[in-house]
Amino acid sequence: MLPYALTAQDLTGVPASVSLAQAALESGWGKHAPGNNLFGIKGRGPAGTQMLNTREYHHGKWIRTRAAFRRYHDFMESFVDHARVVSEGRYLRHAMNHRESAQAFVHALQSGKYRYATDPLYESKLLKLIANYGLERYDRKEP
Repeated sequence: MLPYALTAQDLTGVPASVSLAQAALESGWGKHAPGNNLFGIKGRGPAGTQMLNTREYHHGKWIRTRAAFRRYHDFMESFVDHARVVSEGRYLRHAMNHRESAQAFVHALQSGKYRYATDPLYESKLLKLIANYGLERYDRKEP
């Protein structure tokens, strides 16, 4: 998945380390990516929509629900769309001000009114993946 993360980074500036960690965490290292959706992004994607069961953390507890998730033609499309959601979307683009380190970027994704994920441990899970696999070595400081 490294080539996809590097391409998405070159197009948008989203650190490859963060994209790689999110893809690994969200999809179980690519094993669970229905519709090629590696990032669990909801809504309508370039290849349509799929209804899936999911778990969300809401009011201090985990709940099961069904939601519409984006579908993609391939993993590259998933990586680029994810990077655009983060870099251009009104709720997450503030993270782009923190590209100096993967830790600062991940913290920004999980801070503020809108967060990337509802899991209260999401930030620490991503940071652990980034550290354990040395993913920051793939980050380019210039978009």
